Formats: sequence, C-alpha cells, structure tokens
Amino acid sequence: MGIQLGTLTPPQDVSRLAQLADTLGYNELWISEDSWFTGGISSATAALAATTRIPVGLGIVSAMTRHPALLAQEISTVAHMFPGQLWPGIGLGMPLWLRQMGIYPRSQLDAVRQCVP
Repeated sequence: MGIQLGTLTPPQDVSRLAQLADTLGYNELWISEDSWFTGGISSATAALAATTRIPVGLGIVSAMTRHPALLAQEISTVAHMFPGQLWPGIGLGMPLWLRQMGIYPRSQLDAVRQCVP
C-alpha cells in the first residue's frame, strides 16, 4: 500500500507527511511534480531524509522541462544519498503545459527516448 503527495502539498509539510507515512506502515511514497507548482526531486529528497524504510518514487518528472544531463545529475545525486530508496519516474509531462511552454515535441516517444536511452 502506498501514498502519494500531490503538488498542492506545501513543501514545508513533505518531511512531516513522509515520516508519518513511514510510521503508519505504508510501503511506498510517491511524489508528483507539476510544472507550475513544486519540484519533485527536491520534494523527494526531503521525503527520503525524513523516512527510514520506505522508497520514494517520482511520478513523474518531465523529460522535456529539464536537460537530460542535469536530470541525470540530480537523480544520481539523490540515489547516491539514499541507495535503493529512490524510484525515479521520467516521462513526457503534461501535454497542455508543454504546449504552453512551447516545448511540445513532434514525437512524444522519441523525446522520452532521447532523455532516457
């Protein structure tokens, strides 16, 4: 059984809620990311620092809004800090928001493949 903290969760509450999920016996915690709200990687890091046993998943970070090298750098750093506890989810992202940013790709699958070879 898992729990998800949505993007409307105030960043200052992530650590406390992650610790509570850990204490209550949840098996996994997922952090969502929306382009116009809070960052998933920083929220996942805060959650991992507050838990002792449950993995934290990123569901998802966009392959379009971050350069692949920087995305790999951030995920690698957190994964080294918390070995085996980070489950990174990388995908296209919300089409509407990508269109608003002017970065919607011609091929969605190719865009993700270029980010995650």
